[in-house]
Amino acid sequence: MPEPASQSCKPAAEAGKNPEKPRFCYACRREHPPGHPMRRVETRYGFRWRCQATLDAARLDAASRDALGRAKSEANRMVARSAMEHFNKNRDLLLES
Repeated sequence: MPEPASQSCKPAAEAGKNPEKPRFCYACRREHPPGHPMRRVETRYGFRWRCQATLDAARLDAASRDALGRAKSEANRMVARSAMEHFNKNRDLLLES
């Protein structure tokens, strides 16, 4: 006797499909675990994922948005500085090939 439909349905992860992967939020530059509230936002470069926290922060007053912008700019500077330090450290190896 076949199982009722309600009992035979399984979540995608249990049904043999790949479990959901973490998503990268381009606004806060972090990977968020599966299940974290994320939204797909269309940009001029295509669709990107943003976490709900950054979307909520964008709706705040101007002073709060400016503070968030300064924090993000500093984080971006740190990433760029780290990339340049890595490049400069390995420049000889990169230029030889």
